[in-house]
Amino acid sequence: MSRLPAVFAAIGLLLFARDLAAAEIEVRDPDNLREIFSGTLLAGVGPEGRAFKAYLFNDGQVMLEASGHPADAGRWSIQDERFCVELRTSFQGKLTCFGVTFGGADKIGLVMNENITLETRAIGRAISLSLR
Repeated sequence: MSRLPAVFAAIGLLLFARDLAAAEIEVRDPDNLREIFSGTLLAGVGPEGRAFKAYLFNDGQVMLEASGHPADAGRWSIQDERFCVELRTSFQGKLTCFGVTFGGADKIGLVMNENITLETRAIGRAISLSLR
């Protein structure tokens, strides 16, 4: 059996991934967003210049560590094609949603408003955690 079709498919995927990494795009498919964020560890710098890590667990729980602040926890979700978090203390404990852009293999922009985008990187996987 010829492996040629599989080779062409692999080349096509590599070219697609290269093009995806080269241009910042906005993702509009909620199922894809759930898959991308589920089980991901994000690292970035907040609007006040504080480094943070967000552990996004598969079950919708989130744990946030930010320099100079106590750890926070809550839930994450995808709503209306936006990434949303509801934390116990951050964002005054209110549901806060972000637009999402991708600018490379691991670069994820969380768009707060037209003037503020949190540049984050997917730096690993979040393992299961029970916060009950």
